[in-house]
Amino acid sequence: GGASWMEFVEFVCAIAEELRMQAAEESGQTFEFHLAEQIALPFRPVISKCHFDRIFCWPDHPLESVVVMEEGQSGFYLHRPKTLSRKKRVEGHQHDLLSATFLPAPFNCTATSGNDNLVCFWDENFNLVKKWTLDQTWTGEKGKVTSAGVLCWCHEIGALYAADHFSEHVRAWRIKDMMQIKASEGILEPDKRLSLMKHSTHTKAVQAIC
Repeated sequence: GGASWMEFVEFVCAIAEELRMQAAEESGQTFEFHLAEQIALPFRPVISKCHFDRIFCWPDHPLESVVVMEEGQSGFYLHRPKTLSRKKRVEGHQHDLLSATFLPAPFNCTATSGNDNLVCFWDENFNLVKKWTLDQTWTGEKGKVTSAGVLCWCHEIGALYAADHFSEHVRAWRIKDMMQIKASEGILEPDKRLSLMKHSTHTKAVQAIC
C-alpha cells in the first residue's frame, strides 16, 4: 500500500490549505481593549516613567497618612492608609527624596531628607517647620556639605540618627522638644557621644537603621 508521488503532493497541499483557512478564521477575531485613561489608577505615580521609591506608614501619626516618595521627585504625596488614594502633595525639598522618620508625641513631627543636603521637619499636618542644611557643622569638614541617606528616630534616648548618603558616617542629634528645632537658626551640632563610628565596621554608606 504505497502512495504515489502525486498523491503525496496532493496530501501536503490539502494540509497547507486547511492550516491557511484556520489562520484566516482566527485573524478575524476581535478583542476589546480599554483605554488606560478611562481606568481609575489611584496608585499610579504622576510621571509615567517614575516608580514608587519608598513608602512610610506610622500607625501612631495623628494625620493617619501614608507617605509615598516617588523616584526622582522632590515632593511627596500623603495617601489614605485604607485605599492609598492621594490626599495632598507636600513640597519643600529641591531634589529627589531619600528618607523619612516620625517623631511621636510629644513631638508629632516628621523629618525627611533629600539629595539636596537638606533635612526638613514637618508638623503633624505636614506644614514645613524648619530646614537644616547638612553643612560642615554636621560633616566636621570645612566647606563640605552632604545628604542624609537614612534617618531614624530613637525615642528612648531622644536622638535623631542620620547616615551620610556618600560615606560610612552615622551621626545623631539629641533633641529635647519641638521648640529646640523651631528656635534653631541653623543645623544643630551632632552629639559626638551618640556617634556610631567607634562601634561600626562599615566602609560604605549605611543603607538602613532600625
